[in-house]
Amino acid sequence: MSIWDRAARWSARRWLRRLDARLQPGHTAARHDPVIAGALDRHIQAVRAQLDRDARLREGLVTAPPLVLLAIYAEEIHQEAVKAGWEPPIAWTSLDGLSLRLLACCAVAKDRPVARALR
Repeated sequence: MSIWDRAARWSARRWLRRLDARLQPGHTAARHDPVIAGALDRHIQAVRAQLDRDARLREGLVTAPPLVLLAIYAEEIHQEAVKAGWEPPIAWTSLDGLSLRLLACCAVAKDRPVARALR
């Protein structure tokens, strides 16, 4: 593994941790509300499917560590959301797809088997 891959993974992990820290109330809400937990699970599945599509699209190109692909995906969503005036919600609901998608990216990055594969 090259130094560039290590640096990219470090940066991706750092960015996702910072995002996750801002979204901590969402994890708490999902633990206490089964409707939010179900919605989050659907977003987690969608994020994993997106990562699979991104990896397939990159076949034959310069490889990128999966964790970096996850961070790129999350950052693109985050940048567009911020441009539209998004802030992390005070009260989480199952209807806030944008916040749940970002939270799902953080959850996928922290999931032990997935995180190991993403490293």
